[in-house]
Amino acid sequence: MLNSTVINRNTPHLNTATSQVGSRSIGSINGNGGGSVRQLTTGEVIKGEVSDLRNNQVEVTLEDNTKVAAYLENASDIAIGDTAAFRVESIDANGITLKLIPKTQELLQNDTINRALTEAGLPKNETNVSVVRELIENQMPINKKMIQQILVHSYNNKDVSINTLVLMTKHNIPVTGVNASQFQEYRNYEHRLVKEVDTLTDSIPTLMEHLSQENPSEVVVSFLDHLLDILPMQESADANEIVFPTVRSILSDEQRQELVEHLENFNIPEATKQAILDGSLSLKEAYTLMEHLQKEAMAVDQNNALQIQENFLEEAATAGETPNMELLEQELMETEKVADQLSHPILDSLMEEYSLLRQDQGLLSSFMEDDALFNLKNMLTEAGFAQELIDSVDPELNGGNISSVQFLNAFKKALPEAKSDIAGFLLQSREFKDVFKAALMSNWTLRPSMLKDPESIPRLYDTLTSQMKSLHSLMEQALSGEDAAKISQQSSHLNNNIDFMNTLNQFFPYLQLPMRLHNQTLHSELYVYTKRDQLRNDPNHVSVLLHLDMDYLGPLDIHIKMDEKNVNARFSTTSDEIKTLLNANLPFLAETLQNRGYTFNGEAVAEDESVDIVKDFMEAGVKDTGMKRYSFDIRA
Repeated sequence: MLNSTVINRNTPHLNTATSQVGSRSIGSINGNGGGSVRQLTTGEVIKGEVSDLRNNQVEVTLEDNTKVAAYLENASDIAIGDTAAFRVESIDANGITLKLIPKTQELLQNDTINRALTEAGLPKNETNVSVVRELIENQMPINKKMIQQILVHSYNNKDVSINTLVLMTKHNIPVTGVNASQFQEYRNYEHRLVKEVDTLTDSIPTLMEHLSQENPSEVVVSFLDHLLDILPMQESADANEIVFPTVRSILSDEQRQELVEHLENFNIPEATKQAILDGSLSLKEAYTLMEHLQKEAMAVDQNNALQIQENFLEEAATAGETPNMELLEQELMETEKVADQLSHPILDSLMEEYSLLRQDQGLLSSFMEDDALFNLKNMLTEAGFAQELIDSVDPELNGGNISSVQFLNAFKKALPEAKSDIAGFLLQSREFKDVFKAALMSNWTLRPSMLKDPESIPRLYDTLTSQMKSLHSLMEQALSGEDAAKISQQSSHLNNNIDFMNTLNQFFPYLQLPMRLHNQTLHSELYVYTKRDQLRNDPNHVSVLLHLDMDYLGPLDIHIKMDEKNVNARFSTTSDEIKTLLNANLPFLAETLQNRGYTFNGEAVAEDESVDIVKDFMEAGVKDTGMKRYSFDIRA
């Protein structure tokens, strides 16, 4: 027995006169052993380690090494070696009765952490405590081998959190420097492919511009030729041939009839009227017609304005009066314009469709004004490029209806015949930079129309992977300098992102979709809740989470459950204003889906809570169950 005083339950005489309930004082108990002992009071809370436990008889060693022998009411909830708090329930002639105070979760965890580190022979410093705490929270072993494994990972990856390292270890993700860095970025929402693509499409044209300023033209042209060799533009049908839909696919029979009646006052060939009525007129032909009519109408309005002005001035001169210019301006404003007669909702809808199609196809006319197209045409002419390429960008001949991808492919073919000294100046131009960037963006992102093709997404990732490796290699071998190093690093990082995405797909179906919408790029992510085997066997029952980062709507999470033709959706936003806007427009979505044979139920909600979506899905995969709740990752 330790050299300490024992307060025994069977002590016949107790002196409690010097303390109130809940307090502690030092006094004496005249018992079997005699001597000075610690005095206890009813209601007092004591804390110590259980040094002996037999049935309901417990011995507790307090912090000052005093031992308390007592009767314990709930002895089955504790064991020898445990540290706990006890309340003194009673002190009487029969001795002391204690009651165990249940520990909070935090106290229990702290005790477990301390014991684990003691058994592992490790010091109780901040890092070691953090490791054990994360292991406990992730329900992993807390033995010495596991603790030391995480500590080694932490030493080798100092910028990665303990939580990330534990989670990777739990799911058998190799803890390499690249994987740890990528996983950390995914959990911090710094992993967006579209952002990396955006950065790279800015860096490459800037590199070409700087090279053109610092090197002979023939060197720059040669490098561009090599660059285009490793960045081949997509050769899909929609990239090489712009297909314009007919008005039949846009307007109903009644709308086409109404359009012809509206245009009766204009000089339109009968064949064109018939093409509108039967719907065979293409959208491009409709736009060309409207553009022609608009120019004619504006010319008529201009002539009418000149005639009104001449008549007004002539009348003033005849009357010997000074012309009242304010009156003339008012008369001009009140005169009905022929161009205004062209305005009609059906025409507006056709022009909107044409504008959206140009943007979707990446046509030069969708992001370049006529002045810029003329500048590009003149530079191509001076450099001696093929006439076919020159005509393709002429706004008067073709209206700029060539895509950036088509242009760059044709540019590469014609480059060997061009004058390298003048071509070098072309590469420095703002116009070429804009076209080059648009072509790269078209090659490395998805348009909504492309999602109809199930191969479009894997094809995009294959393109990115192969081209990033080649680009990284070219920058390291052929160039030096800050610009080249930056591009090399960016291309390597983008490739690592894709590789890690493939790693995550071992746990749950997940895709980043770098989308290109009208005048903006869009970060989106698709998480599939439904297990892979269920999805293969029954593709008509699926649950997914689609995350979008929109310029105007902000971050938006859409949880969709589809059972056959029944679609349920929950739109989660961070803004009450956006929630109201979405709810107001959901009936239109329901109508659109109904026209395609689906029933739709949806709601928009505003939520503030942020969820670790990657960990959430990984945990679901480990448990081999579907997600049992709606989870929305709200972020910008």
